[in-house]
Amino acid sequence: MTPQSKKTYDRARARAREAGLSSSTPSIQTLKSVFARLSDKLAPATVQLIWSVVRGDLLDRGIEPPTPRVLGLPKIWDNVPYWNVVPADAIGKFLAAARTPIWKLVCLAILRQGWRASELCSIKWSDIAGDVVTFTGKGGKHVRQKIDAEVLALAKRERGKGQLMFLPMNLTRFHIYRIVREVSKRAGIRVTPHGLRATFISRLIHERGIYEASKLARHSRVATTERYGRWEVLE
Repeated sequence: MTPQSKKTYDRARARAREAGLSSSTPSIQTLKSVFARLSDKLAPATVQLIWSVVRGDLLDRGIEPPTPRVLGLPKIWDNVPYWNVVPADAIGKFLAAARTPIWKLVCLAILRQGWRASELCSIKWSDIAGDVVTFTGKGGKHVRQKIDAEVLALAKRERGKGQLMFLPMNLTRFHIYRIVREVSKRAGIRVTPHGLRATFISRLIHERGIYEASKLARHSRVATTERYGRWEVLE
């Protein structure tokens, strides 16, 4: 086990301990209840990791663990829990929590364009002609997309002399995550950069339908886009 893997495993064990699952012999009903609560708060991959710790403990005690299906555990590929979106009626509140214009630009760009963090920090001004940007996206896909007027205007206002990248100060993915985290805290709305992209896609599903949303989200399969449709963004 690598040091990073051990660190991840230790965190999962700590969460299992916090949930009261490490020192007792819980019933199936208790396990269902605890993991239902964890699934509301954590990404499915994290829930599955915690379950692997608990399952190992049960086997060590000679107890046959129930299957993930019996417990109703989420599938790992569904990698963002339902809370990781900004409700439609809270988008204004979320953007208002951006302390600086650059923070607002980062959040607005993902919400309006659906760009991934890796894409946002790689776009150059030389990729933009008028209000259209052309770049290479995830999986080497060629992307040609119109930029939202407010996003473009804000980026131009914040553009420094000789600035080559679309984002000021050569912001990296790490900076983007930190910015979104800080805005999230200030707004009281729990969300990550991927959650902002999820909000973009969920709104498209609501407004334009699943097939148009899949095309604009640049998903290879409609089935991928359908996973975003379960989030009640506009309820």
